[in-house]
Formats: sequence, C-alpha cells, structure tokens
Amino acid sequence: LLDIVHSNYNESMGILLDFDEDKYEQIFHREEVINYLNKEISAFIIDSLALPMDEETSSNFVSYMRISRDLERVGDHSKNIAEVAKLKNEEKLEFTDVAYQDLDKIDENIKEMLVALSCDLSKEERIQITRSHFEKIEKYATKFRLDHMLRMREKYCDPESGLIYEKTLTAMERISSYLSKAAKLAA
Repeated sequence: LLDIVHSNYNESMGILLDFDEDKYEQIFHREEVINYLNKEISAFIIDSLALPMDEETSSNFVSYMRISRDLERVGDHSKNIAEVAKLKNEEKLEFTDVAYQDLDKIDENIKEMLVALSCDLSKEERIQITRSHFEKIEKYATKFRLDHMLRMREKYCDPESGLIYEKTLTAMERISSYLSKAAKLAA
C-alpha cells in the first residue's frame, strides 16, 4: 500500500510541472487500488479483532488499520494534486518560479517522510525524522501563504493560478500530517 501511495504522490507532483494525460489516468487507476486495499485491510483487521488475542496484538491491529486509513488519505490528497495539475493544464495557468520553488521545498520534505516510512528504522527514529520534516513543512506553509498573499497583492501572481497554488499547498500540508500520524503508529 505504501509503495502505491508513494508512486501516486510522486506522479501527481510530476504532472503538476509537466502534465501528461496517461500519467493522470494511471494516478486515478492506482487511487482505486489504494481505496480497495484500504477497504480490504480494514475488513481483515476488523474480522481479526473478533478473535481471541492479547491487548498488545489488539492494539497493533488497530494501529495498522489507522495507518492504512492515513495512507489512503495521502492517496486522496495526491489525487487532488493531480486534479489541480489537470485544471492548470486545461486552463493554461502557470505558477510563478517562486511558487514552484516553494512547492519543491515541501515536496523534498514529504519525500523524506515517505522514505522514513519505508526504511527499517526504529519507531523512535521514524517518529523523529517524520516529525522534523512535518514541522518544517508547517513553517514553510505558513511562510509561503504569506509570501503568496504579497504576490497576489502586488499582482505578480494570477488570481486563478493563486487559487490552485493554495489548493496544492493545502494538499501537501495534509499529506505531511497523515504521514506523520502513520509514522507514530508504525511498530
């Protein structure tokens, strides 16, 4: 599930810069797979919780179900980025170079969070790494929103592009939040 979510996130960010209809369709196909896997994982865990087990095992099962749900939400927000990419392409909207640089900084941190979730790390290391990147993203998002408002006020940024930039920024911020939550739950 994590690998598919990771692929969808990367592909969504890729088409934001250089839209490709085939990749867009692949993102939506993989999103269906992500939703299916989350549903099946959750159903399996719920069925398993009816079996006799100790408190720790039960707690782990519940954590895995929450991780699956959080990863599914990352998939949803990646899909939202893909939808922004399509709209941006259809309406022939552009972001400023500064906006792309802002998004790239957040993207780098999200990719580090995804790597931390994929690596064989101790729970403490994984939490520390993801928390650090999440906190950076929160600071960046606050700063970038203020900078964006200034660009809008100075008419340096097209209002329509500005709206979809904000949607992208929000989606990326939420992705980082769900990844941070998942890292705390992973054993």
